[in-house]
Amino acid sequence: MLRAGAALVLALAAAAAAEGTARRTPVYFLADELAAATGLAEATRATVGPESGYVVRSASPHVATKSLHLPAGAELRLRLGVDASGHADGRRARFSLRARARDGASATIMTRAFRADEPAWVEARIPLDQVGERLGPDLRFLFKARAEGGAVPLWGDPIVVAPPGDALRAPPFNVVLVSIDTLRADRLGCYGGPATPTLDRIASEGALVEVATGAAPSTRPSHATMMTGVYPCVHHLGTEPGDALPAGLPTLAELLRAQGWVTGAITEGGYLDAAFERGFGTYRVDSAGTLERPTGRVEDVVADARGWLARHADERFFLFLHTYQTHFPYTPPAPYRSPPATDRRIARNPAVPAAEYEAHDPDLYDGEVRYTDATLGRLFAALDDLGLGRETLVIVTSDHGEAFGEHGHFLHGEQLYEEDLRIPLIWWAPGLLPPGRRIPQVAGPADILPTLLQLAGLQPPAWVQGRNFAPALREDPPIVVGENMVYSELSLPAGGTHPVAVRGADWKSIFSYPWIRDSPMILFMLSKDRGERNPADISRERAVSWTTYLGQECARTTGLIAARNLLRPPDPTSGGPRGRGETG
Repeated sequence: MLRAGAALVLALAAAAAAEGTARRTPVYFLADELAAATGLAEATRATVGPESGYVVRSASPHVATKSLHLPAGAELRLRLGVDASGHADGRRARFSLRARARDGASATIMTRAFRADEPAWVEARIPLDQVGERLGPDLRFLFKARAEGGAVPLWGDPIVVAPPGDALRAPPFNVVLVSIDTLRADRLGCYGGPATPTLDRIASEGALVEVATGAAPSTRPSHATMMTGVYPCVHHLGTEPGDALPAGLPTLAELLRAQGWVTGAITEGGYLDAAFERGFGTYRVDSAGTLERPTGRVEDVVADARGWLARHADERFFLFLHTYQTHFPYTPPAPYRSPPATDRRIARNPAVPAAEYEAHDPDLYDGEVRYTDATLGRLFAALDDLGLGRETLVIVTSDHGEAFGEHGHFLHGEQLYEEDLRIPLIWWAPGLLPPGRRIPQVAGPADILPTLLQLAGLQPPAWVQGRNFAPALREDPPIVVGENMVYSELSLPAGGTHPVAVRGADWKSIFSYPWIRDSPMILFMLSKDRGERNPADISRERAVSWTTYLGQECARTTGLIAARNLLRPPDPTSGGPRGRGETG
């Protein structure tokens, strides 16, 4: 009997073959190859304009790869850029790329002058069959470039791709992960809120997790959990930009890139700073406003995503999209500023001064949600227009919710109530996942990474704390192995204890971690107390399972990460992209 993941791989491969889609899959990520050859754990990154990415920096007389075996139909794909920061003389440069055979014979395969008025990055695609016929299939690439006035010429994430075959398997499907910052689940029609036609349709055609909760009520820690599969007690990423993920903890982008996915991200930056760039061949930031008051740019994010999808439609890809459109301040376009005729508006707490609601208008928040939903319709239309709809898994979620006075506070980041934490989690893959599924188990951002890897037929790494929801997405009855509870942590400065919430199917407990016997702990029975008004004091109860479990899991995972060099160099005899064939 096939494993669930393996069966899905075969179904996807059959669907792609039936449609006759021409695919290319990476054979070598050259920036990664060069980094490994020099003992670096990760390739060099550089930023030009709004985009950063892996690069090869030219050096005198050139930068050369090791000898690489090129399969038939191989093509080199890369981007050219010039980092002219601090140099007033402009961005003019000249690029030259040569191929050299084992016997020393060589040929120039590209020369390109880069003008000062060109875009930040210029894409190039170079067929390699002719040079292979002339020099043989085993070649080294020699990168040489020079720029004027002290600027730095950059070769952006050069990748050798080829048609998949018996010796080169393509990943089974594309992945698009959409994070709508600060989106409460109950503001979507599919979760009982006002109508949101795009996401309501996606949920009806896919699978909806009924109870999903953020890993933290703030952007950075919750997204870090989303990207690593571990809780904040392990990755320790703070709420403010500047710190980094542990070097030994790979991200979802790194794991998928190592398995042959081309990776890209289009975000609105801010709290999603350089700590989140790892593993993304390109990382674009469409930012506006300030850190605390970002100006949502969902139209730009979706437009850039449509362009990215068109350029990578013949590859297997992982694309991460993020928008602050539903984040404060709430400034939806005029057509979305008036509340719809519905009785599903956010209730206002009569104990809260009216001035607070004037400053934090929940109707304007709902307008942002409806505007974002409408704009996302163009993303799904692009997938269909490019013939990718039946080859792509789309996950739509958020990092945390938003409070509107339910417990006297507004915005997010300081409390662990349902309004602060409840998020949507929707999985959409027409023809690959059964439609109309509703998953009753509790889930969170940590569950995305292991579930996605299992759907792709890959074994999640041992350090991952999230659970595998793949069987629940595809089979009846929906079964998820492991404790049916999810943790959310309120990040505080390092040292001491911090509040943690654990959410079960119909209950929630809030306590301090690390938990000390007889320290404060409360319990809400949500089946009878949805508004979280009547906490029971269970401080003097015996040690409960969730405090013990969290402590054990944080210690176990932290130990695994500390003990292993998880980003070890690839096997030099593997003949595939860096790390292909293993996820940990």
